[in-house]
Amino acid sequence: MKRSNRLQNRAIKLCPLSNNPATQHNPTIHDLPEYLQKRIVLEACESKQVSGNCWVWQTSISGSGYGRVDWNGRRYRMAHKVVYELLVGKIPAGYEVDHLCSNRPCVNPHHLEAVTRTENLRRSHTVGSGNGTLTHCRRGHEFTDKNTYAWRGKRICRTCIAMHQKAYNQRKARILVGVNHHPLGSDLFSGNGDYSAT
Repeated sequence: MKRSNRLQNRAIKLCPLSNNPATQHNPTIHDLPEYLQKRIVLEACESKQVSGNCWVWQTSISGSGYGRVDWNGRRYRMAHKVVYELLVGKIPAGYEVDHLCSNRPCVNPHHLEAVTRTENLRRSHTVGSGNGTLTHCRRGHEFTDKNTYAWRGKRICRTCIAMHQKAYNQRKARILVGVNHHPLGSDLFSGNGDYSAT
């Protein structure tokens, strides 16, 4: 049996399944195989909901911000799921691992909890009903009936859209003015907008 498999099996036997890993076992970073330990850096946690440092994954990070690791012959597994399974136990069917600290590269099992997808989305402030808990857009405009419309399940701030449209129109006007003042003259363009090299 390979060394990593022995360590994994031993870790799973030591750590009973629990939604709150801190209640039954107090895992530390030293409980992980050295292969994984080398890829983690301890950083102060900014969240007030959890205690202890974040164990921040340092090597491969996915486009969505989660750590990735090749583990047990499988490529690109989510690092927080691997660490959770090693130090806490198997993730129950139909459950996801939620970051209580809201730090996606964190793999600290004290900052992770197995929850249903519905609960995970409810806790999120980026998608699903979590967005419904926000009172202002990211630029500080209040979500009111007059200032908000729904599009593809998201709330859109009308003030922000108007600002974007105004900036787009100004950029477009600058470009058109630049074409009309081209050193070779506006004769480069025919009346129908086609380029004509005469």
